[in-house]
Amino acid sequence: MLAENLYNVQPVQREHRVYTMEKKSKSKQQTLSNGERKLAFATVMAIGAVLLIVIALTAVVATTAYGNNSIEAKNKELRNEIQNLKVSIQEHGSRSQIEKEASQKLGMIYPTSSQFVKIGKHNKETDFASKLKQEAFK
Repeated sequence: MLAENLYNVQPVQREHRVYTMEKKSKSKQQTLSNGERKLAFATVMAIGAVLLIVIALTAVVATTAYGNNSIEAKNKELRNEIQNLKVSIQEHGSRSQIEKEASQKLGMIYPTSSQFVKIGKHNKETDFASKLKQEAFK
């Protein structure tokens, strides 16, 4: 019973508190000093300059890539044309093909033995340069 006397147990009714957030008035804004304003402005300008440089470099890269792609397309076109020309040379470059086209299209024939002219050091009459020289200085 001694404990009951020391601690008198009775129901206690407590008061409930409600906490609310008060809005600060707009008139109490934080103000920056001149040095802080200058630093903030310089930071914003530096970030803007970096972004402009990145944009400019991206434009240069895009222009270079476009030029490179157009040159590669022209190179591919030229390689195809070269390949076609090589095939055409192989088709038309054979001796039999040349003889056939010369005889059919141009009407060329092989010369007879009387139509041959021998040119050499021993035959002075057929030396064309000496004939021209002699006729020029007569």
